[in-house]
Amino acid sequence: MSDVPASYDGALERTADGGVIRFERRLPFLIRDVWDAIEHTYVDGSHLRWELEPVDTGCVLRLSHFVTDTDRAIGNSYVVGLHASLARLEPCLAGRPVAWDWDGCAEAQAHYASVGLAALVDPS
Repeated sequence: MSDVPASYDGALERTADGGVIRFERRLPFLIRDVWDAIEHTYVDGSHLRWELEPVDTGCVLRLSHFVTDTDRAIGNSYVVGLHASLARLEPCLAGRPVAWDWDGCAEAQAHYASVGLAALVDPS
């Protein structure tokens, strides 16, 4: 079982050019600290947009991953990977980094597969 609470907020919007995977997180940290923690790239022709907005309690992070092939993004579980990576962000910023959570990743995989945003995985 995951120590990080799950917030299944990943969404995928299909567009004429492919699609956009979106996440949003409210973080109790300054923008400069969050920015330092998120250097991240993809090499498959897609691109990421990280938006950080200051709020009284820290900042709001909005992540948009622009993909050229939504079916490939679903089949390769991009939403799950982003979800799992974002789940590790706040503990890392708080000085309590957590290891990759394989159980939490499997839970996220099952959830996102149930709503059509990830591939089904055989549990055996």
